[in-house]
Amino acid sequence: MEDSIAPHNPAKAEDLCEVSAMDKLRQRCIAAEAALRALQYRNEVMGDSAPFGIFAIDQEGRLQAMNRKMRDLVPWPETLSLAEINVYELQAFVEAGICDDLRNCMQTKLAMIRDYTCVANKGECNQLRFHFGPVVEPTGTISGVMAFVENHTHLRQAQIAAQESEERY
Repeated sequence: MEDSIAPHNPAKAEDLCEVSAMDKLRQRCIAAEAALRALQYRNEVMGDSAPFGIFAIDQEGRLQAMNRKMRDLVPWPETLSLAEINVYELQAFVEAGICDDLRNCMQTKLAMIRDYTCVANKGECNQLRFHFGPVVEPTGTISGVMAFVENHTHLRQAQIAAQESEERY
């Protein structure tokens, strides 16, 4: 009696290896996409939960990112998408001198803190403290600025009221 073993087919074995490799690659892609979604969600929650405004610009002043709090602190063009906004063209930033300090931060490659006594927003004058930090690439070049912004309007008003009260008495 003769064994009925099928002859080895190398082409079929290669096909099976390719399918297996494709399945593994597909699974890795699915896992990577899930990890990316989780990371994006975490960063969004962290940024939008911050008690201060956060934004980042590139060297030309184009807005790269902004959290929800920052949208409330400064008037942003409502008709433009985030990618279309250039902070060097925002009237409130130009008038307050913020644009000059953003450029200075990139040129000097130094972090800085600046208080602005009047950043116009919806007819009001907000007193904002900006913490500027240059974004340094691994090569040492500066690709932009990241800023953290605190609203000191109510604090400053309370300080002025306390000072005026002391002067009266």
